[in-house]
Amino acid sequence: LHSHSHSHFPNHHSSRSSCSSPQKPEEKKMPLGLCVDSLSDALVLGGCIALPMLGAAVSAKTTKRNLDWYHGLNLPSFTPPDKVFGPVWGTFYLAQGVASYLVLQQANFRLDHVQPGATPLPLALGVYGVHVGLNWLWSWLFFGQHRLQDATLTSGLLLLSAGGTAAVFGLRQGTAGGLVAMQLPWLVYATTLSYTIWKNNPDQQRVVKEQ
Repeated sequence: LHSHSHSHFPNHHSSRSSCSSPQKPEEKKMPLGLCVDSLSDALVLGGCIALPMLGAAVSAKTTKRNLDWYHGLNLPSFTPPDKVFGPVWGTFYLAQGVASYLVLQQANFRLDHVQPGATPLPLALGVYGVHVGLNWLWSWLFFGQHRLQDATLTSGLLLLSAGGTAAVFGLRQGTAGGLVAMQLPWLVYATTLSYTIWKNNPDQQRVVKEQ
């Protein structure tokens, strides 16, 4: 085994990938600068998108089981209809999954890729991983555990992690940073909503709905 073998994703990227090679302006035009020129690329892209979506699927089940409880809360006047949440969050999860792929693509799928002035790739992916985890945690706390205060604090951390992810991704690949940053206004709104629900329901018991 080569000493650097664990720094790569698909093996075929051990040599420079055509995805990250200099190209003529008219070549390989794809939305958002995506380049998928092999099965391995497609699998990595699929995995990047599936990661945030996996937690979203679990969260959706938890949310659905607790909608009666949610509708029984004292909700503020600016609460959106239930049907808004799925498409909005689904769009953000898709966008951040694509963003993570763009960062990997720009680094030629090498974890040891060095980019002057940019956050090391493992650290950038670690910040993103924290952000994804907080996404999942909020739904579990709010809908699964009915812990409104903890959910609100988590939402605030989620806002910070989104900003951090957008920053570290943006230093490595501009479009990736923008794809994550697009959720910031919504997270400000969602955190405000979560805070208001918490304050409007001071006597809410932390009772988990029986499965």
